[in-house]
Amino acid sequence: LRSAHAAGRWAQMTSPKMLKLRPYWQYRHGETRRPASPRAQHVAWDGKIYLATDPWWQIHYPPNDWLCSCGGRALSVRDLA
Repeated sequence: LRSAHAAGRWAQMTSPKMLKLRPYWQYRHGETRRPASPRAQHVAWDGKIYLATDPWWQIHYPPNDWLCSCGGRALSVRDLA
């Protein structure tokens, strides 16, 4: 279910219109719930911001691993200020 939601969100965030308005993405650890035993790697990625077209997202876009509750947030240039 989480993977299906993430795939739909990916489709929304990669639409040309959205990429023009919000070209940056932020990795958010524990977006849907705070895990009892957080993965150190996911905590380290929390708050990282990259261009949506950065290859980093091809590998790190959530969910990452079993029961991952991380997410991504699209940001505009104004959001960064």
